[in-house]
Amino acid sequence: MFRPVVFGPAGNIAADLIYRDEPGSLLTTKLNILGLTYTRDDPERMRSLRIGDVFSVPGEQARSLRIGGVQLATNFATQPTLITHPLPDFFGQTDVPSALDIYVNGRLSRRENVQPGSYLLEDVPVINGSGQMQVVATDALGRQQIFTQDFYLSTDLLMQGLSDYSVTFGALREEFGLENFRYGDFAATATWRYGLNDSLTVESHGELSADIVMASGSMQYGIEAGGTVSAGLGLSNSRVGTGTRWQIGYRRIASPMHVNFQASGATKKFDVVGNTQSIPKLQLLAATGRSFYDYGSLQFSVVHQAFHERPDRTIWSLDYSTRIFSPVSVSSYVSYLDSDESDLSVGVRFFMNFGERHSASGNISNNQFGNSASA
Repeated sequence: MFRPVVFGPAGNIAADLIYRDEPGSLLTTKLNILGLTYTRDDPERMRSLRIGDVFSVPGEQARSLRIGGVQLATNFATQPTLITHPLPDFFGQTDVPSALDIYVNGRLSRRENVQPGSYLLEDVPVINGSGQMQVVATDALGRQQIFTQDFYLSTDLLMQGLSDYSVTFGALREEFGLENFRYGDFAATATWRYGLNDSLTVESHGELSADIVMASGSMQYGIEAGGTVSAGLGLSNSRVGTGTRWQIGYRRIASPMHVNFQASGATKKFDVVGNTQSIPKLQLLAATGRSFYDYGSLQFSVVHQAFHERPDRTIWSLDYSTRIFSPVSVSSYVSYLDSDESDLSVGVRFFMNFGERHSASGNISNNQFGNSASA
């Protein structure tokens, strides 16, 4: 698999190519073009125009679609120094000129000098998740005061007044990975997110095709105790009728442990554009992870899905990753599918850096279909 890119002042053209020579395969060609896209960035407006094979932005209630067409979307990466999520503020007061040392989780973040009176430290750079900020104020006489403030930062939220949008229309990609440039029905999607304030971000999403119309709304709220609460509701109308889908969740990132709980459900007639599988009538997800610092990190998750016309299933997963020595990291995983056809999968992944420009990765796994290896 390889990805050639041609770029210049007018934009860039990138292709994702894969070559396979498999005896007895149903492939019509050994060389498959997975994607061919022209991109033109507009840094002033923080947006990008893409023409060709693109991925739609799904929102909370839908799924990402492969579409051959046109997309105009916000691209914050065109302004690398822009901070899109809310940062904590600190308010204080001093009677004499003072020097402030601001520490985040025990590390010096920045220094400032303030004049007598009230002062406000805005947008203190911190890491994602929960933490603690300390401000050490040293006045002109050498006296020190230490102020401590807990914070919680979520990159899922948008800063107040900031918006993020994506509009995509074209034709759905078909036979992906098997045939080149095969497209089917017309499809269009639009997603818009907006930061109402530093604690609340709202989202609206809509999509349509020849036989489906779906609209949804959702919100993400950062709570003072730490964590992000999310909720959403979707409504669809298709040839089989009208259906609804709901979703709630809670996520908290902390050191050394994080947790994630999600629950969603859908009526039998709820549908989304491009869907080829049964949507669960109830899905429950619980995940937690813990960092052991120099000894790696451990992740555990369980997902239960109940369907309207299919057997229920539960997926249990355990993943442990660590760094053997400086350039090499290893991740081992175990996954068990509990359903009418159970399956146990185990595997090991490797990753190695060779300086700034080169890297290597590999995977060895085993499941009910046999052994596999890739590099």
